[in-house]
This record gives sequence, C-alpha cells and structure tokens, in this order.
Amino acid sequence: MTDNNYNCGVCQKKYPGQPEKLKAMLNQKACAEIKANPALRYKGNHGMLGAPDIVYYKCPANFQDNGARKYMMLYENYEKGLMPYYGGVLEQPAKFVELMELVHNLKNEYQTTRDEQLKKYSKYGK
Repeated sequence: MTDNNYNCGVCQKKYPGQPEKLKAMLNQKACAEIKANPALRYKGNHGMLGAPDIVYYKCPANFQDNGARKYMMLYENYEKGLMPYYGGVLEQPAKFVELMELVHNLKNEYQTTRDEQLKKYSKYGK
C-alpha cells in the first residue's frame, strides 16, 4: 500500500510529455489489463506458516480502496479488545481472526523493515 512503484499518482507524473514511455511503463506494470505472468509477487516475511505468496496479475493499485483503512481501524479496536461480535476472540468468526493476524504480521514486518533501514542509515545505529 505504501510502495511508490505501485502508486498511480507517481506513475502518471513519471513521464510527462513522453506518451510512448508512459504507455510502456503502464503495460509493464499491468495497470489496465491482466497479464499472463504476475506483475508482482509478494512473499511476506511475516512468519505465517503455510501462507502462500500473494500474486498480482494486475497492478496492486487497482485493488486499493478504503477497505485497507477499515481493516486498520478494526485492528486498532481488536488490539484494545473491542470485538465486532459479542464475546471474546474465540467467539469471533475465523476469517476475522485470520485477518487480524495478517494485519498484525504485516504491521510488524513493516516496522522491522523500517527499524533496519533506520539502523542502517543512522550514524548511531551501528
């Protein structure tokens, strides 16, 4: 969600006045059509055993909507112990619990990557 390589606004501004290059880039990233080969393969290091790669045959920006923000809001409530259904975690639908685990793992993965980058580029990190 935060990768500028798959941000439509950035892509559109990359080749101003160069329609051929813009068209080639949009084709490569599969912005408007579904490709036979994956445009992006996400293999997380979130530690979920048996979790398959997430494969996109079209630019992932095509799939972004407000749903991701809603999941983050649900996750914040989940961390506070506020569940969408009456009862505790064991009373919640399995898909909801799996989604919260995924968000938790992706959030940790992002934070770990960020910490490593800060450590690498900080003069005090070593």
